[in-house]
Amino acid sequence: MSYSSNPLVPSGKWEYFALDGVPYHRHLLTILYDRDGNRYHRGAGFQAFCDGVVIVHAPERQALRASLPPAPNASRPDASVANIH
Repeated sequence: MSYSSNPLVPSGKWEYFALDGVPYHRHLLTILYDRDGNRYHRGAGFQAFCDGVVIVHAPERQALRASLPPAPNASRPDASVANIH
């Protein structure tokens, strides 16, 4: 299983953005862009996290691709993965 993204944010217009807790194939993804690293304090650049672990990082806003770790096995959907509370 892999993850890929190609941000459509206009170059030079946004200094930061984040998508947090995005359910994706039994994982939770976080996608961050922070031009100088001062907004989210996770370093400068564009990065993706899977279940809280960095899976890919680029110093500039660009297309990213990374392999995902194996999904946890479960006999039924986990409510926390689907953001159901």
